[in-house]
Amino acid sequence: MARVSQDKSGRARSITEQHEENEATAGEHSWHVVVKYQDEGSASRFATKVRKDWQRLLADIAADKLDVIILWETSRGSRRASEWMAFLELCLDHNVLIHITTHQQTYDMHNARQKRTLQEDGVDNEYEVEKTSGRVRRTTAANRLSGKPTGRINFGFERIYDERTRRLVEQRPLPAEAAIVNEIITRIANHTSISELVRDLNARNVPTSKPGGRWGSASVRRIVFTPAYVGKVSTGRRLASGQYVGGQLLDAGWPAIVDEEDWWAAQRVLSAPERKTSKPGNQKWLLSCLMTCSLCGGRITVHFNKRAGGRRVPVYLCSAVECTKIGITMESADEYVEAVVKARVASADFRRELAKGSDAGVIAAQNEAEGLRAQLRDYTRKAAREGISADSFALYEAEIRPLIEAAEQRAIELAVPLPLRALVVGSPDDVEARWEAMDMRARREVVKALLAPVRLHRVGKGRIVPAADRITFRDAEPRRVVA
Repeated sequence: MARVSQDKSGRARSITEQHEENEATAGEHSWHVVVKYQDEGSASRFATKVRKDWQRLLADIAADKLDVIILWETSRGSRRASEWMAFLELCLDHNVLIHITTHQQTYDMHNARQKRTLQEDGVDNEYEVEKTSGRVRRTTAANRLSGKPTGRINFGFERIYDERTRRLVEQRPLPAEAAIVNEIITRIANHTSISELVRDLNARNVPTSKPGGRWGSASVRRIVFTPAYVGKVSTGRRLASGQYVGGQLLDAGWPAIVDEEDWWAAQRVLSAPERKTSKPGNQKWLLSCLMTCSLCGGRITVHFNKRAGGRRVPVYLCSAVECTKIGITMESADEYVEAVVKARVASADFRRELAKGSDAGVIAAQNEAEGLRAQLRDYTRKAAREGISADSFALYEAEIRPLIEAAEQRAIELAVPLPLRALVVGSPDDVEARWEAMDMRARREVVKALLAPVRLHRVGKGRIVPAADRITFRDAEPRRVVA
């Protein structure tokens, strides 16, 4: 049995070298080698790969196919004490001898002293693994606290090492990959859906971290949630989704790839509780499904009415079957809503208010609210388990629920979509040009942030009433509604 390892001098010993030494040992004892086993993964509890040849060896012992097993050293068998002990018992039951090449000795499990020697080796091997693991964890934690890179190299970076000592000199951005990271985070921050982004990246054959690999939602999410791209390290725990929980962000010793404001905005987009996946087709029109019917509350969607000459005119129409089909032409509705948005964004008062927004604050407020909800759930279970009185529970709930609501409200107040921020960059005179440069998804996010819910009101049949008198927003009452 062989596996890539190092000898006591620290020199790496290849599988081939180990097999050669084992075969030489077999020749010295006139043993006939019938099969070779090898492992390339770890034999400790930290292993992530299945040890197929180890399982094959155990099966061959149980089938009485072997008389002697040659191991280069005891750790080639297992670094888990329980697994090693079971192996020794299996050899005992099937009268199999164990020869350890580095010991230059053959062990018989029927000899109590020889069996004890191998048992002690198994305990020592597991202890060494645990010591090494603890040392690695401490080193990793210390590197994080000092802002040094740890673990695998993130896509978008490269690491430079000293040619003589092989010590890390620096971590720096790789321009081509950094540009891809920047595009992903910026587009997510601007509310491009992950599915649409993934399709686009793969259609353009944009390189991934694996040569010939393809982009997926998991790889995009992992990039968005990685603090290394803004020159930070997290002391928290990383979930399978790529998001970090707990801990804090510390300044790192390498340059940022993306703007921190964009990074926080992208995180807020992907972690928003109300976030839903939507098909690209839902993003074609400005007010479709953002506007609701004032009579039935149904969603207003786009339909095409035929006019004289066969011309098809797009209209916003209530989609509820039981409704009386409240509708308005798309041209007039969009023109009015766009004018309201542009006027509000150009307002000096609005710009001052917008400056108070913070995506980092939104994430913090959302985490605070979730933490408080978790406390309430824990107290609910404790009340049921320990028989806490209804009055005591009601008192605790009355104290914590306002805190939850306050944190949730703070998250709402601080939330400012990146497309909305983009509209207020520079002079108010530039709002028109920046609005025209936005895609429809970004425009819809602005409308949702400023005006939603948007309501469409009914007017008398055949009457032409301006859109301003038919469309209302959350902060305005209808000036005139004709039944």
